[in-house]
Amino acid sequence: MNPTPQGFCERCLTLPGVVACALRSPDGRVQQRVSKAWFSPAQIQQAMTRLAVAADSLRHQAPDPQRICWTFEHVQIHLAPRADGACLVVFLENRPDFSAEPLEAVFGDFMNLQGG
Repeated sequence: MNPTPQGFCERCLTLPGVVACALRSPDGRVQQRVSKAWFSPAQIQQAMTRLAVAADSLRHQAPDPQRICWTFEHVQIHLAPRADGACLVVFLENRPDFSAEPLEAVFGDFMNLQGG
């Protein structure tokens, strides 16, 4: 496993059905990768910013959400927020033959990563 932020995005893109990945570090920098032309880098950046705000807002309503998933017609968006402000967002095709289960190891490693 590559412990760098970019390593998480690269690792996610190798999983079936993943179309994009973004990682916000605790200092607010965003790393992203897109595997399909469904999203532009600007769209991923904008989605990441807004989803991170939504996740931060949920912290005030519920105790430490481990993962948040939004399901749309063509895509599922999975977000894992960490207490230090970092978050990992994965855009997954919304198809019955694709499962979010392969992402579990990536999210688990991200949640346990120190720093980055």
